[in-house]
Amino acid sequence: MKKKIRFKQFTKIFLVLAVIQFVIVLADMFLHRADNTFSAATSVVIGVFSLPINLIHSSLPFYTSEGLHMRIALWILNLIIQTMVIYGLIVIFKRLKERV
Repeated sequence: MKKKIRFKQFTKIFLVLAVIQFVIVLADMFLHRADNTFSAATSVVIGVFSLPINLIHSSLPFYTSEGLHMRIALWILNLIIQTMVIYGLIVIFKRLKERV
């Protein structure tokens, strides 16, 4: 039973991150087309979101010159890494709370 709950929590974190990142990337694309100065802020946020996989190559995952399938695969890999980090932090904080 615990594994299902953990997988549900992992999936929720993954989906929330996916939606947030997708919306920010869309906003960044529209702001760049409109030559809005706010696009600089969204570019920074995208840079932060792409940090885990960005360590492999600076153009990954959002601005790759690969095909669409590869872009999606790299984005999902990046999301999995981020989800694992967030989920791990949640588990650590819960354990620390139980000790106190």
